[in-house]
Amino acid sequence: MLARLGEAGPALEECEKATALLQEITGEKTGHLERGQAYEALGYAYGALAAMPGATAGEINQRWTSAREMFQECLNVLEDLRRRGALDAASAVWAKSIAGEITKCDAALAK
Repeated sequence: MLARLGEAGPALEECEKATALLQEITGEKTGHLERGQAYEALGYAYGALAAMPGATAGEINQRWTSAREMFQECLNVLEDLRRRGALDAASAVWAKSIAGEITKCDAALAK
């Protein structure tokens, strides 16, 4: 939300805190979908930060890289569910959507 409000500094701090917390619970066997949703939200937040006016080229690149990493983490969660036979049809559609977001990040990084 802070990213959408144009508050880059606080938004980046919150993204970093959330990422650190998610990395602490990565080994947990519960809450896979919730963890995937959190990574997805972080991906969108970093994407919004990358699109902020006034960001330097280096900041833009780093933020798109972070967005891509978060979307990839989300996709990893969904892929783990698929491997275990626990991915429902709605989550399979979600996985395709996230793969599309990764493609968008790659395109932004290629500019």
